[in-house]
Amino acid sequence: RLGVAVRGGVAERHLERVLAGDPSVAQVTPIDADGKPDFRVVTTDGREVLIECKTASAHRYKDGAHKVEAQKTRDSGAGRQYTFDQFDVLAACLFSSTGLWEYRFRWTRDLQASPSDDSRIRPVQRVDGRWARSFGELLGGAAQS
Repeated sequence: RLGVAVRGGVAERHLERVLAGDPSVAQVTPIDADGKPDFRVVTTDGREVLIECKTASAHRYKDGAHKVEAQKTRDSGAGRQYTFDQFDVLAACLFSSTGLWEYRFRWTRDLQASPSDDSRIRPVQRVDGRWARSFGELLGGAAQS
């Protein structure tokens, strides 16, 4: 558990730097509270976005897509699964799989729902070409949809 916590904390710190350097971001505020998203971001156009950071698995799908566990680490049963209203964006850190501090971003509303409860996010998500390569790219895609 300690190793998971340390890896998650390091991934969050690197994500904070990535977000702070994104031209679409005006302000990044880390949130250090259990059960809350990892970051509150204010965009240059004034939107407030809550971001949850998760580390992708070192093991990929057979087709090369990454996989990320989109559930809480410190809970049990259905309580581990996030609901769709807990944060706006999931950021998947690919370091464990690629060795690079790179992230993929997806709107929470576009994640797959749990097969047993469609109000909750499926515990494992496929990180493929539908995920944005930057937060700014995700915001740009949202403006076009």
